[in-house]
Amino acid sequence: MLDSRFNARLGDFGLARWLEHEFKYQNVSPSVKHYQVKAADTTRIGGTIGYLSPESFQKGGLATAKSDVFSFGIVLLEIASGRKAVDLTLPEGSYKVPDMELLILALLCTLHDPGSRPNMKWVVDALSGNTCVKIPDLPSFKSHPRYISVSPITSTSITNTTTTITITTTTTTTTTTTVSSGSTASTTTKAELDFGTAYHGVINNSEIIIKRLGMKTCPALRGRFANELSNMGRLNHRNLVQLYGWCTEHGEMLIVYHCIANRLLGQLLSHHNHRRSQPVLQWGHRYTILKSLAGAVQYLDNEWEEQVIHRNITSSAIGVEPDMNPRLGSFALAEFLTRNEKDHHEATTMADVYSFGVVVLEVVTGQMAVDFRNADVLLVRRVHEFESQEKDYKQLVDPRLDGEYDHEELVRLVKLGVACTWSNPMLRPTMRQVVSILDGRDKCLMEVGQKENIEEWKERNALALSLVRRVQALGIQ
Repeated sequence: MLDSRFNARLGDFGLARWLEHEFKYQNVSPSVKHYQVKAADTTRIGGTIGYLSPESFQKGGLATAKSDVFSFGIVLLEIASGRKAVDLTLPEGSYKVPDMELLILALLCTLHDPGSRPNMKWVVDALSGNTCVKIPDLPSFKSHPRYISVSPITSTSITNTTTTITITTTTTTTTTTTVSSGSTASTTTKAELDFGTAYHGVINNSEIIIKRLGMKTCPALRGRFANELSNMGRLNHRNLVQLYGWCTEHGEMLIVYHCIANRLLGQLLSHHNHRRSQPVLQWGHRYTILKSLAGAVQYLDNEWEEQVIHRNITSSAIGVEPDMNPRLGSFALAEFLTRNEKDHHEATTMADVYSFGVVVLEVVTGQMAVDFRNADVLLVRRVHEFESQEKDYKQLVDPRLDGEYDHEELVRLVKLGVACTWSNPMLRPTMRQVVSILDGRDKCLMEVGQKENIEEWKERNALALSLVRRVQALGIQ
């Protein structure tokens, strides 16, 4: 932001990482030596497309000071060229740049390899006209990698080390447990979830899931972490993942769950790399899973002592047990509100209703909520377009079901999914109404309110649709 005298002030620290200074600045040319930097674990893209460094898009990517150097370099390019970081309205081509030295500095900051970029101390000296700073020649860009190159998922090898940690269990007692990656305990990477990595392990002969959170050095997050985990430990519902305990020792932020569910709903729907040998999730199981999930969200919304806004209901946050009983997990973004706070808080239950509606549409169609392989990326938009054209709902059904589904339930689920994903929150049903509808009380659908036409939906979602187009332009698959 610029004040009236054009003094710049940097804000928006919502995605910041707090790290200890451990390495001193070395005044050497960026083309001569790679700088050693302190890395912060993160497994989610956090930032603005076009300013994010290429390494941010890699699995298990690391946020370092060089990530900010890249973003600063993009700002320099904008200033030097007068163009936006991402602008779909302008054609590709050459254009005049008044300050070539500024352009070269910006290009150095945005080199694909983080180690080849200068650090900010060097950049500040260069911009200040320090005569001791010599700007090196630019490397060849003929074989420059693409801005985004998504790496395949690889197995994680863990060294044979042992760490003793104290886990605070949900019974308000503490248990000192030795967690080893050697032969005494099995610890394998299970998935990349929320703001961290999930591992499968064993404690006291019981299978567990350990979620290791990123952003672990942020003081505000650590305080909220302990407070909300203690709240979560009191939740008790057969369709919620049960918390075993948590740990904040050795600079870590670990959440330990009982491992009951063996697969995620998204995997059972075969969103990714479908195998012919894998059985298709049958319609009856799909409907039952949605009914059970709705009951769990209703419990969080209205039945527990506090109101819980989950804010991250996705098919990858729902584990499914061998008997097809679903369990909702991934509470990293959850808000726990007292009944007095709920009317004075930005987060509302309508956000969870929307997310639940997206899951409903995924279950019906067997398609991903966001799929850049399709010209129309968003499943919600495709279904709303379909609904506006009044086509036969059977065209939406997952083709792998081979026509084996209940037509009355199909109509109910499609209408419910559409109603839950209206862009106007006031038009969506409450979770209490959702539960009633899934129990067969279709009259509740008529009580939801007036419909929202597709043009109104597009207008309200213009910003999200614009972001999708920008991401598509970057060639992400």
